[in-house]
Amino acid sequence: MHTASINYSYQTKPQNIAPFKNKIKSKQLSLIRDFNFYYLPSKVSMRTELKRQLSTMQMRNTFDPTIALPLTFNKALTSKRMYDVAYDLSKGLKLDYNATAQTRVDELPGDPKTQANRDTIAAGLSTLGRPTQFHQTLNVNWQIPISKLPFMDFTSASVRYTGNYDWTTNSTTALSPKSNPELYYGSRAQNSNNIQFTGNANFVNLYNQVPFLQKANQGGRAKAVSRRGAPQRRGASAKEGKQGKQGKEEKEKKEKKEPSKILLGAARLTMLVRSASLTYSQTNGTLLPGIITNP
Repeated sequence: MHTASINYSYQTKPQNIAPFKNKIKSKQLSLIRDFNFYYLPSKVSMRTELKRQLSTMQMRNTFDPTIALPLTFNKALTSKRMYDVAYDLSKGLKLDYNATAQTRVDELPGDPKTQANRDTIAAGLSTLGRPTQFHQTLNVNWQIPISKLPFMDFTSASVRYTGNYDWTTNSTTALSPKSNPELYYGSRAQNSNNIQFTGNANFVNLYNQVPFLQKANQGGRAKAVSRRGAPQRRGASAKEGKQGKQGKEEKEKKEKKEPSKILLGAARLTMLVRSASLTYSQTNGTLLPGIITNP
């Protein structure tokens, strides 16, 4: 068996373009401010592989050694082409595509070293052979920028799409409508796709946007009170005593303004839901036999 291959691979880190990043400062317009794109794919690769298999078998005549049995040839000339492309359209929208195409170069029966067989091989190579199998896959991932909308920074969502297509040929006998019309079954094609949606919500971030709920979420802990001061020295002025009395009154007023523990407890009870998630998936597929065209 002989194998020959040609590879080409291109990989880079393209620069991200964000035209409004330094022009819009408002947080409310972050959806427009964070608009970005890449002008080049990050990966492009191609590979072509050609395989040649050839074996000869000579059976021995055990009944009459003087009569030689004919030679049997097992030969195959196949090729495989593989493509792979990865392109990040933006930081949140990414796609990749890969495909594989397999072909076979048909030959004449008998000795492969005849000129007629060589001409047949040359003609088959000029057309890249007869397609026998084809497969392709497309993946698209999108991080939905819902968190950039006003008051929606506690949410996140993503969508993933996967599409597959397969084409498989039949035997050459089943592909000849003129010589074998009763066996003309054609080829087979099949496709499938899957769509998956995932959403998450962190309600703690939503609650913390309201000062009262944020305090209840923190357990109603008050700020640390400074340590008790040193005992008043003998002979302290009346002015210092008056200031201390005013500070005490202000502290009492502040404590009255603080929400009660009952309200804080009721608020914590309404915030029992801390997070939520949603996942939706749908898969579809089609099988179509009797295809008479190539992929």
